[in-house]
Amino acid sequence: MAEASESLKARSGSEPDKPGLVRFEVFARPEDRDLLRRLAERLATPGADDLRSAITRQVADQAPDEQPFERGGIVRAMRASPLVGSGLDLVRDRHPGRLSDL
Repeated sequence: MAEASESLKARSGSEPDKPGLVRFEVFARPEDRDLLRRLAERLATPGADDLRSAITRQVADQAPDEQPFERGGIVRAMRASPLVGSGLDLVRDRHPGRLSDL
């Protein structure tokens, strides 16, 4: 197992593990690569709390037309359907179908 870990580090060209830091991947546009790397480097330095809180505030701000994600929204929408209580029979017919000559 240690060989696989060493092989991964050799392929990725990563530095030795630093205490308190983790490595992870993100999907982003290619033009944002350098920006995200610089941001990660700055956040990894001691005393980056002000930067971290500023970014957190900025990312947490929602656009006025953007609705926050709520669990159970699809269930609520289905219960609000005009078909609720209409007496529709939605049971599927289990007839095996017709025979065919192949």
